[in-house]
Amino acid sequence: MSSDNQDTPPPFLPVDAAGMIIDRYKLEVLLGAGSMGRVYSAIQTVTKRRCALKLLPENLSANRDFVARFQTEAQLLASLNHPNIVQIYSGGEAQSRYFLEMEYVDGGDLQKRVADLAQGAPKGLPESEVIQITDGVLAALEYSHQHGIVHRDLKPANILLSKSGQVKVSDFGLATVIGDQHFQELLHASQTSPSLANVASLETIPYTPADQSGSFAGTILYMSPQAMRAEPPDPRDDLFSLGIVVYYMLTGKTPAVNYTPVSKIRKDLTFRWDPFIATCLAEDRTNRFASATATRASFAQLRRARSQKLLVVAVALVAAVPVFAVATWKLSSPKASVVLSQLPQSDSITPEPVVDRVVGSVPVSPSPPATSEDPLSVIRRPLPGSNEVVTGSAPGSVVVRPPLPIEVPPVVAPRRTQAITVEPIRDAVLGKPFELVAQSDSGLPVRLAVVSGPAVVRDEKLELRGLGQVTLRITQPGDASFLPADVIEKTFTVQDPLPATLTVTLPGNVEMTFVRIPAGRALLGSGDDEVGHRGEERLHEVSIRQGFLMSTTEVTQGQYDALTGTRPSYFRAGWPSRPVEQVRLADLGARNTGATTGFFPRLNAVLKASGYGNWQATLPSEDEWEYACRAGSATPFANDVDLTVPRNDAAVNRLAVYGRSETSPVASKSPNAWGLYDMHGNVAEWTSEGTLRGGSFRDDPSSIRSASRFRATASTPDRRFGFRVVLHSVD
Repeated sequence: MSSDNQDTPPPFLPVDAAGMIIDRYKLEVLLGAGSMGRVYSAIQTVTKRRCALKLLPENLSANRDFVARFQTEAQLLASLNHPNIVQIYSGGEAQSRYFLEMEYVDGGDLQKRVADLAQGAPKGLPESEVIQITDGVLAALEYSHQHGIVHRDLKPANILLSKSGQVKVSDFGLATVIGDQHFQELLHASQTSPSLANVASLETIPYTPADQSGSFAGTILYMSPQAMRAEPPDPRDDLFSLGIVVYYMLTGKTPAVNYTPVSKIRKDLTFRWDPFIATCLAEDRTNRFASATATRASFAQLRRARSQKLLVVAVALVAAVPVFAVATWKLSSPKASVVLSQLPQSDSITPEPVVDRVVGSVPVSPSPPATSEDPLSVIRRPLPGSNEVVTGSAPGSVVVRPPLPIEVPPVVAPRRTQAITVEPIRDAVLGKPFELVAQSDSGLPVRLAVVSGPAVVRDEKLELRGLGQVTLRITQPGDASFLPADVIEKTFTVQDPLPATLTVTLPGNVEMTFVRIPAGRALLGSGDDEVGHRGEERLHEVSIRQGFLMSTTEVTQGQYDALTGTRPSYFRAGWPSRPVEQVRLADLGARNTGATTGFFPRLNAVLKASGYGNWQATLPSEDEWEYACRAGSATPFANDVDLTVPRNDAAVNRLAVYGRSETSPVASKSPNAWGLYDMHGNVAEWTSEGTLRGGSFRDDPSSIRSASRFRATASTPDRRFGFRVVLHSVD
């Protein structure tokens, strides 16, 4: 971050914020602004990824409820992974601003698309484009609702269209992150009464450039009545907003309360949009589609059925129909008085006057209004009718109006059972690619869950975390056409990629044997209450992500001589099985990767010549050494051994050479659980950091614990100092 950007930026960033640094993001240009904050295109300075950075309103940082809620809600939103939803990568707080890093979409939003096409006069999009966009939005809503997230702010400005034609819905659940209090403040500031009439009668907001937009009115236009009354969020509120969005796409304007059906505005439409929009815009939630899934099913049916002009005669009472011009007259008995009544009329349809009729009188033939091209139909009994001629048959009221297209429920085919097939599962190798191929005969995606074992499912992919058996449960919940599949469980073994042992032959037929040290986690160091604890032995957890090989013993004098041709040790009795000592760290060549002389360069040359070129020999790190020494033990010594007496502890005596005047031959004591000898005592062993671990033959028990360590001059030979070897895979 440059020094110019260290200071806290002003409360409102300038429109031209190019080059400004916020946290690890370099801003480019302003993409959009509104009541929910501002969005900039930005570059993530670490990964160099282009993203969209949403800066939430600054005043939220002082809201304790928001701060407490932000992390949890942001993580929930980031879990949404769908091709029609703008992905949230991460979030955070910097310089008193909370932000969300989102997927960058290389196109404009739907509001701009409609405005560009209209060029000042309301105009709808091509019907094929409306179908594509509606289908993408519905797919996004269905997915998010299934994951328990309601959008709450669906509007054209939040529907992005990539240059490749992909529909992406942004700001899912952002209203929940920001909080209801902020929403209510915006509603109050807009001085708008939360009623359907006020929402729907607002004038359509024209497109404004991103640097000028910030009004909440654009959100109000698309909110359901329940959302405006601050009722608990409901997925059906998103469907109300979708209905307004569809109307806007088709006409270029938002609908008023007594809105004109789109079929009256556009004669070029081939699909029956009116009942679909009317169901979405039902003021009562219970009269809307039950769910996004049901909406998608109805939309699919709408796409299959062409618009038709239907004459419906003598149908039963229809409830909750949109407002149309209607005329009402009464059929009475011959002695009954004649009463004429007429309902309020809309601007678009004016029926001719009709009079009350008497049962048995001459049939009446109401003529359609001049402004309507539709025939009339009876929608309430007791009048039967046919061919636009109505004949009275019993007393009562009759309503006659131009017919609405009747929504025909989709024919649901019988649900078929399905099966899941899984390709044969072979045992997996930790750290190697592992592919599980499972599919249902319906073609629907299957779901994985780990029943037991060292594995997790993340983003619908299986991740292996350790060794052992893994049992998976594979399911397919089914849909409207297929029944759920039977549950299948499969078990396989995760194997270590390392060999259990490896023996390398050195010059002179001298052998060096290595054993596998598996990957895993362990708590290293010691607590204050451990006998012999020193300050540098801090407790810390270590994760060994990749296993390695370690020599079963410290390097012997015979092995050292075979590779270097030298015998530096002080204790030579019992040569060559005693550990080599008096070796200087500087002479080993472990720190200089370009060295050609020294023990390690020569050992690596032997490995390569012996066909083990995929292994690299070196000194163990401090963490590797202690992890291998403990071999899963949490006590001060390997094999769950604790120190019970200051000296001559029987359990420690079985593990270690200590409290003596000289070294002993290697492997003269018991190994630890992973087959390593002399990790405690005999010679203190060099690590790659230049420390010495495990203590020596001279030390007391408290100095040869797993956690004990000390430093020495790397260039000074000492009869207490030796080393052992680790091999790392270099695949």
